[in-house]
Amino acid sequence: MPPSLTRLDFSTLKLTLKETKEIFKAMVISKQVSELILRSTQLRPNTFAPLQSLLAVDFTLTLLDLSDNDLDDKCLTGIADALTRNRLLQLRTINLAHNPRVTDLGVYQIVDALKVNKTVDALDVTNNPEVSIYALEVVEIITGKRMERRKRREEEREREREKMREKEREWKR
Repeated sequence: MPPSLTRLDFSTLKLTLKETKEIFKAMVISKQVSELILRSTQLRPNTFAPLQSLLAVDFTLTLLDLSDNDLDDKCLTGIADALTRNRLLQLRTINLAHNPRVTDLGVYQIVDALKVNKTVDALDVTNNPEVSIYALEVVEIITGKRMERRKRREEEREREREKMREKEREWKR
């Protein structure tokens, strides 16, 4: 079996538009990357289009870290659009902290998309000066409930597995 690359961390690298296009093109072809970390890569609205294109077709990403960049509400609209339209997108964690141009409007676009996409259970929009405490509370309520539900399902699955193991042990006796 060939080796696989599931985590790409480009933190603090100053990626050009051309580099981001090539990286995301390779991700679409490989279909293996589940974690994409673009923390502090100077990602901004004019370099966001390749990521938006990736999110429109990707189905392997579970973690997307876009913290400490210069994203704005238009970028969040692009993420929200992907969450709504790409039914195969499996993102569970999105980090949008420390993007000073993000406002409540962008956050609420993501929140609306979460009504359609049920996979995201962790959304960080903290430390964005234009995001109100009310928007932060809405995000916390939605993601908190999802985390609780996911934890209950995992506990139920573990109980079922334990029952199966117990039956297997009895059968072996």
